[in-house]
Amino acid sequence: MIWIIHQQASVRRALRRLCGVDAAEAIFAGPSDPQLKTSAAPTHIIMGICGDFEVELDFAQDTLTRFPKTQWIILADPDDLEEARRLFDVLPAEFQPWPPERNSLLAYLRSSSQSGVAPLSARIANQRLEERFLRWFGDLELPGLERARDPRWWSLPVLIHGEPGTGRRLMARALHELQSEAVGSALLQLNCRELDLYDIESCLREGLAQHPLRLTIWLDEVDALDPAQQETLVHWIEDAPPWPSPLRMRWIATSDDVSAYAASCRLIPDLHNALAGLSLYLPPLRDNPERTERFIKETVRCFREEHDQSERQLTPDCMTRLEQDAWPGNLRELESLLFRTLAQTDKDPIDASDLCIDGDSSNAVAPPRPTAEPKTPAKPVATAGELPPTAFLPEPALRRLLTALIHEIGNPLVTLQTFVDLLPARFEDRNFRTQFSELVPPDTRRIAAVIDQLRRFGAFAAPRQEPVDLSSAFDTVLEQRRSAIQEKRLVVLKDFETNPIRCAGDEEQLHFAFDAVLRTVIELLPERGHLDLVLERCQTESGLAGASVVLRFRDAEQRLEPDLVDALSVTDNTLALVIAEAVVAAHGGKTKWKRREDGEAVLQFTLPRIES
Repeated sequence: MIWIIHQQASVRRALRRLCGVDAAEAIFAGPSDPQLKTSAAPTHIIMGICGDFEVELDFAQDTLTRFPKTQWIILADPDDLEEARRLFDVLPAEFQPWPPERNSLLAYLRSSSQSGVAPLSARIANQRLEERFLRWFGDLELPGLERARDPRWWSLPVLIHGEPGTGRRLMARALHELQSEAVGSALLQLNCRELDLYDIESCLREGLAQHPLRLTIWLDEVDALDPAQQETLVHWIEDAPPWPSPLRMRWIATSDDVSAYAASCRLIPDLHNALAGLSLYLPPLRDNPERTERFIKETVRCFREEHDQSERQLTPDCMTRLEQDAWPGNLRELESLLFRTLAQTDKDPIDASDLCIDGDSSNAVAPPRPTAEPKTPAKPVATAGELPPTAFLPEPALRRLLTALIHEIGNPLVTLQTFVDLLPARFEDRNFRTQFSELVPPDTRRIAAVIDQLRRFGAFAAPRQEPVDLSSAFDTVLEQRRSAIQEKRLVVLKDFETNPIRCAGDEEQLHFAFDAVLRTVIELLPERGHLDLVLERCQTESGLAGASVVLRFRDAEQRLEPDLVDALSVTDNTLALVIAEAVVAAHGGKTKWKRREDGEAVLQFTLPRIES
């Protein structure tokens, strides 16, 4: 069904002849026609706009809310096309000049009619996802599941909670991918254990800008955020984020078990209430031991069909051993054990002695365990020379360094983990492989660069006390970064005193710190941004002779966006700035950061000066 909309009947008749449709295939009406209020959903709406566009805007707002999947063609006078694109910005529309060219109009109608058809790779991936979903949850009564999958309740927030291994991520992905309402809706997955609120906000802004119509936001392990960050999320969920949002938006969150707010629960009550429009609790396997037998048989069958093997069986003794275990890792642990065993032995039937525990064949399965092992954050592991000695970096600064390290490595790991998770299901998808080759290598190089930076920093001992010409040190760093500066067409101005300014210190360490800061500023500044470097004599806070190194930066409009300023703050999680601050402190210096009212950002290092 096609709707042809225009205020003038003569124009509607012309469009009817142009499209070659008859009364049985289309509705011809003005934007205020009452019959449109009760008509079935159209596949396409062809609308010509005129006047001040107010009537058409009202019609578009009402219709888009009712029929978000409908494709639009907006026809406007050539002089009005740009204004039409601005005013009808969230419409899934093709904008064409009036009068339209017939072949172009018909070509778009044909191509957009196929846009909602999923390609074969997506069909195969969804089939595998649905089979796994049924294997994990097909025999489980979950109150609220049917409502969570009902398109009428698509926009309600969903909280999926339970122990690790119960299928929280599988459930979240299935609710998005296997729901008809998800067609045309993008999925933005945010791992809250690896991202802080600044990263989440940045990802949300980007996701909302790219998908103005429909977006599902998946907050994975949302309970890992600290209470203050959770409180901010409450406002975003209840009142919408403080920036333009899609026409329809859905929140899905996964967390540890929040039942009765157990002692291990880290989700604050306000966030629980904001998310739990629909709440799905996934029970541990030990609470439903009768599910084990079916899951084992279905998993064995799935593996056999996936790898084109002949039918295989498990001996009664093997089944008994598996059914008696408490499985603290729940279904994921059991599935992993079965897959390892089936891959590493060709025996049929498989006996208990053939089960592969931790990758090795063993004749025993761990004894039943009554409760799941507590989930604790991984502790950082240090090896010799890879983290700075605490004598060089005091404990509070060490904690900030580790926080910055998590931030710097955590961001690229989100991309890597996403692709790793999707690779088995989407390996045959050429577009996916292209994205993989474009996105993964830069992130792996970024992680390698961070590790190299930490390794060099960790090798530093107490700084030597030798004369260092600060002007020469900065000139060297600028020369090394010249190509990056030219590539972004940055404006860099130096204001150095004529006479050399020297401090007592370690030239290698200071050079390393200045280079880390400059590289970070260059990476984060927008194209054609401005950077001023000022080096001058000063007095330290104790009244001694000092050297002041100042970096002032802004974009071409003389301002910095607030999120960029925050990203460069030394009190935030920028690894290079944390390292530079530590090096300066080891030389007896101070670091200051401030944001000026005009939007300019200022970073200042003050070092003790050697009198000439």
